[in-house]
Amino acid sequence: MKNELKSITKELFSIDYNKQSLCEETEKKYQQEAKNMINKFGWKEVYDAWYLYLKDDCKTPEKAINWAKLFWWYTSCQYRVEKPYELLARLYSIINVAVDKYDCENLLYSISISLLEPMGYIDLYNDPYYEPLEDTRLLSEIEKFNKK
Repeated sequence: MKNELKSITKELFSIDYNKQSLCEETEKKYQQEAKNMINKFGWKEVYDAWYLYLKDDCKTPEKAINWAKLFWWYTSCQYRVEKPYELLARLYSIINVAVDKYDCENLLYSISISLLEPMGYIDLYNDPYYEPLEDTRLLSEIEKFNKK
């Protein structure tokens, strides 16, 4: 099962979201493959495989941004992530120096909101101007990540 998860994950995240122009049929194929994977293995197992791919294979800002775009594209933010601050800290830490260069601030903001609000970590009704990089919990996780 682990090998199959790893293989499918590699296929799904090997797409270069910025460079590959996919026809609508191919886009639907990949998105359906992600859904099938989640249905077959369950979200927790799939997320663990996807996070491991981020951790092991996405060491550069370009690769981490690509992973984040695909994570968003596969509608993964609709699922609960057990440790959202850990994921966000990894993304922000790897991408940090390149946020402006790659214009991905909105992507990271959207992922942050989508993961944190449904779990009650943030409340946009009471804090409509929430900024991830002002969130002390995220900043603490980023600091921990950077010390590793």
